Amino acid sequence: MFRGHHILLFSQMTRMLDILQDYMEYRGYRYERLDGSVRGEERNLAIKNFSSKDVFVFLLSTKAGGLSLTSNRS
Repeated sequence: MFRGHHILLFSQMTRMLDILQDYMEYRGYRYERLDGSVRGEERNLAIKNFSSKDVFVFLLSTKAGGLSLTSNRS
């Protein structure tokens, strides 16, 4: 769809992530989300899924996404 381009989208407010998530679903975009409510294996799975070719956007809270997030895609 976007020919190998991927987006890391950071927000301080989880409410903004909610709005962006609604938009991603409305447009049919594949995305992952990482905020303070995502823990352990679910967090690792979100990071792994973003590394797949199908996931276009990673929605991240600045607090949760800023802590030791490593991705080969960014």
